[in-house]
Amino acid sequence: MGVCYVGSYCFQPLKNSTNDYVNFTWGTRYLLDGAQNGLVGSRDQDADKFVGWDPRDPNSALPGGATANYDKRMTADYLDFSGGFSFDVIELPGGDLGMYVDAAYREETLDWQVDALAGAGLIIGGNGGAGGIGEREVSSAYFEMVVPVMDNLEVNLAGRYDDYSDFGGTFNPQVSIRYNPIESLMLRASYGEGFRAPTLSDFNQGISEGYDDLTNYVKCYEDGDDIDSCAVREEAPTRTGGNKDLDPEESETMNLGLVWDITDNIGLLWITGS
Repeated sequence: MGVCYVGSYCFQPLKNSTNDYVNFTWGTRYLLDGAQNGLVGSRDQDADKFVGWDPRDPNSALPGGATANYDKRMTADYLDFSGGFSFDVIELPGGDLGMYVDAAYREETLDWQVDALAGAGLIIGGNGGAGGIGEREVSSAYFEMVVPVMDNLEVNLAGRYDDYSDFGGTFNPQVSIRYNPIESLMLRASYGEGFRAPTLSDFNQGISEGYDDLTNYVKCYEDGDDIDSCAVREEAPTRTGGNKDLDPEESETMNLGLVWDITDNIGLLWITGS
């Protein structure tokens, strides 16, 4: 909670919090890659060569020795400090020019551990998950200005700078304008830039291998079958994991609109954006 004094000055005290998230997963999966849910697949046909189990033969069985337990644990720690204050700068024809500034500091730590069995890729259909370890520090600064140029014209300016220890800094501005040429008509426009930083998992997660089920439209096309009703299902090997070369996702937004109170009971709202 902030503290406001007589006049126009406010102070937002520093806040700090530590959150600890722990996720624990335990499961039993088959060790060998040829026995998943009793389904016949391209790799299941050869399973009987290794374990004596054939998914096409209901009298065969999977030996108990081909099962195993595995576990994986993920811990994420966050430490946040932030504080800001607002004040009036000067008086303009439309009112006081108000400004707000803010600063923040954050630490993030990721510790995602899997046991040797899962890490070695011995779990059916994948390696049971891949671990990763990483940490980062984030420093941020933010400002916002409300500029009442005239009674019928207001400009809002804002900007935010974030510096990440693991991929660098980024500045993202925003500007919006509101104009009332007449009392019943309001025009407004805005422009802004944004970004989403890669998470610690995006950067540091290890490689996980598995199989994804898909529809083979190419096969249906080659066989002359109807594409819309294609039922040829296959499994394709996949590899997923983190990438330390990732950049932040960036965006631009633009909006233009008007609000027109034609009469006391009839109004018009029009907004377009990208």
